[in-house]
Amino acid sequence: MREAGKAEEGVSFLSRGETELKIDRSGLQRYLPQCLQFAFAEKSAESLYREYYRIEKRRNTKILLLVLALVDIVLLATYAAAFPIREAGHLAGQVTFLLGALLIIGVVFIVVRCYAAVLPSRLWDCIPFLAWFVQLGHLVCDMWLFSVPRMPGDSVAWTLLYTYMIYLLLPLRLSVCLILSIVMAFVHLLLVGVLPKPIDFTENQLGANVLLFLCANLLGCLSYFFLERRQRKAFLETRQSLEAKLILEEESQEQKEFISTFDSLSSAQNIQHSD
Repeated sequence: MREAGKAEEGVSFLSRGETELKIDRSGLQRYLPQCLQFAFAEKSAESLYREYYRIEKRRNTKILLLVLALVDIVLLATYAAAFPIREAGHLAGQVTFLLGALLIIGVVFIVVRCYAAVLPSRLWDCIPFLAWFVQLGHLVCDMWLFSVPRMPGDSVAWTLLYTYMIYLLLPLRLSVCLILSIVMAFVHLLLVGVLPKPIDFTENQLGANVLLFLCANLLGCLSYFFLERRQRKAFLETRQSLEAKLILEEESQEQKEFISTFDSLSSAQNIQHSD
Protein backbone atom coordinates (compact mmCIF):
# COMPACT_ATOMS: atom_id res chain seq x y z
CA MET A 1 0.00 0.00 0.00
CA ARG A 2 1.22 3.48 -0.78
CA GLU A 3 -0.25 6.90 -0.37
CA ALA A 4 0.21 9.53 -3.06
CA GLY A 5 0.13 13.27 -2.60
CA LYS A 6 -3.13 15.04 -2.06
CA ALA A 7 -5.02 16.35 -5.05
CA GLU A 8 -8.20 18.31 -5.46
CA GLU A 9 -10.25 15.36 -6.63
CA GLY A 10 -8.82 12.83 -4.22
CA VAL A 11 -5.80 11.04 -2.86
CA SER A 12 -4.40 7.61 -3.57
CA PHE A 13 -6.02 5.06 -1.32
CA LEU A 14 -4.31 1.79 -2.14
CA SER A 15 -2.04 0.67 -4.92
CA ARG A 16 -1.40 -3.02 -5.57
CA GLY A 17 0.25 -3.97 -8.83
CA GLU A 18 -1.48 -2.08 -11.63
CA THR A 19 -4.52 -1.31 -9.45
CA GLU A 20 -4.79 2.18 -8.05
CA LEU A 21 -7.89 3.88 -6.68
CA LYS A 22 -8.39 7.31 -5.21
CA ILE A 23 -10.41 8.44 -2.21
CA ASP A 24 -13.28 10.86 -2.76
CA ARG A 25 -12.61 14.00 -0.74
CA SER A 26 -15.84 15.82 -1.59
CA GLY A 27 -19.02 16.16 0.45
CA LEU A 28 -19.16 15.33 4.14
CA GLN A 29 -16.29 12.87 3.84
CA ARG A 30 -13.72 15.67 3.60
CA TYR A 31 -14.43 16.56 7.23
CA LEU A 32 -13.46 13.09 8.47
CA PRO A 33 -9.95 12.09 9.55
CA GLN A 34 -7.94 10.54 6.73
CA CYS A 35 -8.04 7.11 8.40
CA LEU A 36 -11.85 7.18 8.21
CA GLN A 37 -12.13 8.30 4.57
CA PHE A 38 -12.93 5.33 2.38
CA ALA A 39 -15.36 6.13 -0.49
CA PHE A 40 -13.73 5.70 -3.91
CA ALA A 41 -13.60 8.75 -6.18
CA GLU A 42 -14.15 6.57 -9.25
CA LYS A 43 -17.92 6.07 -9.52
CA SER A 44 -17.69 2.75 -11.35
CA ALA A 45 -15.36 1.34 -8.68
CA GLU A 46 -17.61 2.62 -5.89
CA SER A 47 -20.69 1.10 -7.53
CA LEU A 48 -18.90 -2.22 -8.02
CA TYR A 49 -17.74 -2.17 -4.40
CA ARG A 50 -21.29 -1.51 -3.16
CA GLU A 51 -22.47 -4.63 -4.93
CA TYR A 52 -19.53 -6.59 -3.50
CA TYR A 53 -20.34 -5.16 -0.03
CA ARG A 54 -23.99 -6.24 -0.21
CA ILE A 55 -23.02 -9.77 -1.22
CA GLU A 56 -20.50 -10.04 1.63
CA LYS A 57 -22.95 -8.64 4.18
CA ARG A 58 -25.69 -11.03 3.10
CA ARG A 59 -23.60 -13.84 4.53
CA ASN A 60 -24.36 -12.40 7.99
CA THR A 61 -28.12 -12.69 7.44
CA LYS A 62 -28.35 -16.22 8.83
CA ILE A 63 -26.36 -15.22 11.93
CA LEU A 64 -28.67 -12.24 12.46
CA LEU A 65 -31.79 -14.38 12.11
CA LEU A 66 -30.45 -16.98 14.53
CA VAL A 67 -29.70 -14.28 17.13
CA LEU A 68 -33.21 -12.84 16.75
CA ALA A 69 -34.75 -16.30 17.08
CA LEU A 70 -32.73 -16.99 20.24
CA VAL A 71 -33.79 -13.67 21.80
CA ASP A 72 -37.40 -14.39 20.85
CA ILE A 73 -37.28 -17.78 22.54
CA VAL A 74 -35.72 -16.26 25.68
CA LEU A 75 -38.48 -13.64 25.85
CA LEU A 76 -41.17 -16.29 25.36
CA ALA A 77 -39.67 -18.35 28.19
CA THR A 78 -39.61 -15.26 30.40
CA TYR A 79 -43.24 -14.51 29.61
CA ALA A 80 -44.17 -18.12 30.39
CA ALA A 81 -42.52 -17.74 33.79
CA ALA A 82 -44.39 -14.46 34.36
CA PHE A 83 -47.88 -15.86 33.67
CA PRO A 84 -48.47 -17.07 37.27
CA ILE A 85 -47.80 -13.58 38.70
CA ARG A 86 -49.25 -11.37 35.94
CA GLU A 87 -52.71 -11.28 34.40
CA ALA A 88 -52.77 -13.26 31.17
CA GLY A 89 -54.76 -10.55 29.40
CA HIS A 90 -51.96 -8.03 29.90
CA LEU A 91 -49.43 -10.33 28.23
CA ALA A 92 -51.51 -11.86 25.42
CA GLY A 93 -50.63 -9.21 22.83
CA GLN A 94 -46.91 -9.44 23.47
CA VAL A 95 -46.93 -13.25 23.38
CA THR A 96 -48.83 -13.15 20.09
CA PHE A 97 -46.25 -10.80 18.61
CA LEU A 98 -43.35 -12.95 19.81
CA LEU A 99 -44.89 -16.12 18.36
CA GLY A 100 -45.60 -14.38 15.06
CA ALA A 101 -42.07 -12.95 14.95
CA LEU A 102 -40.58 -16.38 15.62
CA LEU A 103 -42.65 -17.85 12.80
CA ILE A 104 -41.57 -15.11 10.38
CA ILE A 105 -37.92 -15.50 11.38
CA GLY A 106 -38.14 -19.25 10.80
CA VAL A 107 -39.69 -18.81 7.35
CA VAL A 108 -37.14 -16.18 6.29
CA PHE A 109 -34.28 -18.34 7.58
CA ILE A 110 -35.47 -21.35 5.56
CA VAL A 111 -35.86 -19.20 2.43
CA VAL A 112 -32.39 -17.67 2.84
CA ARG A 113 -30.87 -21.06 3.64
CA CYS A 114 -32.34 -22.85 0.63
CA TYR A 115 -32.89 -20.18 -2.03
CA ALA A 116 -30.23 -17.53 -1.35
CA ALA A 117 -28.83 -17.76 -4.88
CA VAL A 118 -32.16 -17.00 -6.60
CA LEU A 119 -33.65 -14.42 -4.23
CA PRO A 120 -34.37 -11.08 -5.94
CA SER A 121 -32.51 -8.00 -4.74
CA ARG A 122 -35.71 -6.34 -3.51
CA LEU A 123 -36.35 -9.19 -1.11
CA TRP A 124 -32.77 -9.01 0.16
CA ASP A 125 -33.22 -5.27 0.72
CA CYS A 126 -36.37 -5.88 2.81
CA ILE A 127 -34.79 -8.42 5.18
CA PRO A 128 -32.67 -5.89 7.18
CA PHE A 129 -35.69 -3.67 7.84
CA LEU A 130 -37.78 -6.69 8.81
CA ALA A 131 -35.05 -7.70 11.26
CA TRP A 132 -34.96 -4.16 12.69
CA PHE A 133 -38.73 -4.19 13.16
CA VAL A 134 -38.46 -7.48 15.06
CA GLN A 135 -35.72 -5.97 17.21
CA LEU A 136 -37.96 -3.01 18.01
CA GLY A 137 -40.79 -5.39 18.90
CA HIS A 138 -38.48 -7.32 21.22
CA LEU A 139 -37.57 -4.07 22.95
CA VAL A 140 -41.22 -3.14 23.53
CA CYS A 141 -42.15 -6.64 24.70
CA ASP A 142 -39.26 -6.73 27.13
CA MET A 143 -40.22 -3.29 28.48
CA TRP A 144 -43.83 -4.37 29.05
CA LEU A 145 -42.74 -7.51 30.87
CA PHE A 146 -41.51 -5.57 33.90
CA SER A 147 -43.96 -4.80 36.65
CA VAL A 148 -45.03 -1.24 37.44
CA PRO A 149 -43.32 1.02 38.35
CA ARG A 150 -40.87 0.63 35.49
CA MET A 151 -37.36 1.97 35.82
CA PRO A 152 -35.39 3.89 33.16
CA GLY A 153 -32.80 1.11 33.21
CA ASP A 154 -35.31 -1.51 32.03
CA SER A 155 -34.42 -2.97 28.61
CA VAL A 156 -31.34 -0.76 28.24
CA ALA A 157 -29.16 -3.85 27.74
CA TRP A 158 -31.28 -5.06 24.81
CA THR A 159 -31.22 -1.57 23.28
CA LEU A 160 -27.43 -1.38 23.48
CA LEU A 161 -27.02 -4.88 22.02
CA TYR A 162 -29.38 -4.24 19.12
CA THR A 163 -27.85 -0.82 18.44
CA TYR A 164 -24.43 -2.38 17.96
CA MET A 165 -25.88 -5.23 15.87
CA ILE A 166 -27.40 -2.70 13.47
CA TYR A 167 -23.95 -1.41 12.55
CA LEU A 168 -22.27 -4.80 12.58
CA LEU A 169 -24.69 -7.14 10.81
CA LEU A 170 -27.19 -5.18 8.73
CA PRO A 171 -26.14 -4.63 5.07
CA LEU A 172 -27.06 -0.94 5.10
CA ARG A 173 -25.28 2.36 4.60
CA LEU A 174 -23.92 4.15 7.64
CA SER A 175 -26.53 6.91 7.41
CA VAL A 176 -29.38 4.36 7.43
CA CYS A 177 -27.82 2.48 10.36
CA LEU A 178 -27.54 5.75 12.27
CA ILE A 179 -31.20 6.63 11.64
CA LEU A 180 -32.43 3.19 12.75
CA SER A 181 -30.30 3.35 15.91
CA ILE A 182 -31.58 6.83 16.79
CA VAL A 183 -35.19 5.74 16.29
CA MET A 184 -34.64 2.71 18.54
CA ALA A 185 -33.11 4.87 21.28
CA PHE A 186 -35.95 7.39 20.93
CA VAL A 187 -38.56 4.63 21.29
CA HIS A 188 -36.91 3.44 24.51
CA LEU A 189 -36.79 6.97 25.92
CA LEU A 190 -40.41 7.53 24.88
CA LEU A 191 -41.57 4.35 26.60
CA VAL A 192 -39.74 5.36 29.75
CA GLY A 193 -41.29 8.81 29.58
CA VAL A 194 -44.93 7.77 29.06
CA LEU A 195 -45.08 4.68 31.27
CA PRO A 196 -45.87 5.02 35.00
CA LYS A 197 -42.75 6.22 36.74
CA PRO A 198 -41.48 5.60 40.27
CA ILE A 199 -41.56 8.43 42.75
CA ASP A 200 -37.77 8.82 42.80
CA PHE A 201 -37.56 9.13 39.03
CA THR A 202 -34.94 11.71 38.08
CA GLU A 203 -33.66 13.26 34.88
CA ASN A 204 -30.19 11.94 35.73
CA GLN A 205 -31.35 8.41 34.95
CA LEU A 206 -32.59 9.48 31.53
CA GLY A 207 -29.34 11.36 30.98
CA ALA A 208 -27.37 8.22 31.80
CA ASN A 209 -29.43 6.29 29.22
CA VAL A 210 -28.76 8.94 26.59
CA LEU A 211 -25.03 8.78 27.33
CA LEU A 212 -25.04 4.98 27.01
CA PHE A 213 -26.90 5.18 23.70
CA LEU A 214 -24.42 7.76 22.39
CA CYS A 215 -21.49 5.54 23.38
CA ALA A 216 -23.10 2.51 21.70
CA ASN A 217 -23.63 4.50 18.49
CA LEU A 218 -20.08 5.83 18.59
CA LEU A 219 -18.69 2.31 19.04
CA GLY A 220 -20.94 1.07 16.24
CA CYS A 221 -19.80 3.85 13.89
CA LEU A 222 -16.13 3.14 14.59
CA SER A 223 -16.66 -0.59 14.06
CA TYR A 224 -18.49 0.19 10.82
CA PHE A 225 -15.65 2.42 9.59
CA PHE A 226 -12.87 -0.06 10.31
CA LEU A 227 -14.85 -3.01 8.94
CA GLU A 228 -15.59 -0.97 5.84
CA ARG A 229 -11.93 -0.15 5.35
CA ARG A 230 -10.93 -3.80 5.74
CA GLN A 231 -13.56 -4.88 3.22
CA ARG A 232 -12.38 -2.26 0.75
CA LYS A 233 -8.85 -3.63 1.02
CA ALA A 234 -10.20 -7.12 0.34
CA PHE A 235 -12.15 -5.74 -2.62
CA LEU A 236 -9.01 -4.10 -3.99
CA GLU A 237 -7.01 -7.31 -3.58
CA THR A 238 -9.72 -9.23 -5.46
CA ARG A 239 -9.73 -6.63 -8.21
CA GLN A 240 -5.93 -6.77 -8.49
CA SER A 241 -6.04 -10.57 -8.65
CA LEU A 242 -8.59 -10.49 -11.47
CA GLU A 243 -6.54 -7.90 -13.36
CA ALA A 244 -3.42 -10.05 -13.01
CA LYS A 245 -5.34 -13.07 -14.28
CA LEU A 246 -6.60 -11.14 -17.30
CA ILE A 247 -3.09 -9.88 -18.06
CA LEU A 248 -1.69 -13.42 -17.88
CA GLU A 249 -4.44 -14.70 -20.17
CA GLU A 250 -3.75 -11.92 -22.68
CA GLU A 251 -0.01 -12.59 -22.60
CA SER A 252 -0.61 -16.32 -23.00
CA GLN A 253 -2.88 -15.68 -25.97
CA GLU A 254 -0.29 -13.38 -27.55
CA GLN A 255 2.41 -16.01 -27.05
CA LYS A 256 0.24 -18.64 -28.70
CA GLU A 257 -0.42 -16.34 -31.66
CA PHE A 258 3.29 -15.52 -31.92
CA ILE A 259 4.28 -19.20 -31.83
CA SER A 260 1.62 -20.04 -34.40
CA THR A 261 2.82 -17.24 -36.69
CA PHE A 262 6.45 -18.24 -36.19
CA ASP A 263 5.68 -21.88 -37.03
CA SER A 264 3.85 -20.82 -40.18
CA LEU A 265 6.76 -18.66 -41.30
CA SER A 266 9.25 -21.42 -40.52
CA SER A 267 7.23 -23.93 -42.51
CA ALA A 268 7.00 -21.54 -45.44
CA GLN A 269 10.75 -20.91 -45.38
CA ASN A 270 11.49 -24.65 -45.20
CA ILE A 271 9.29 -25.25 -48.22
CA GLN A 272 11.07 -22.50 -50.17
CA HIS A 273 14.49 -23.91 -49.27
CA SER A 274 13.45 -27.41 -50.27
CA ASP A 275 12.31 -26.08 -53.65
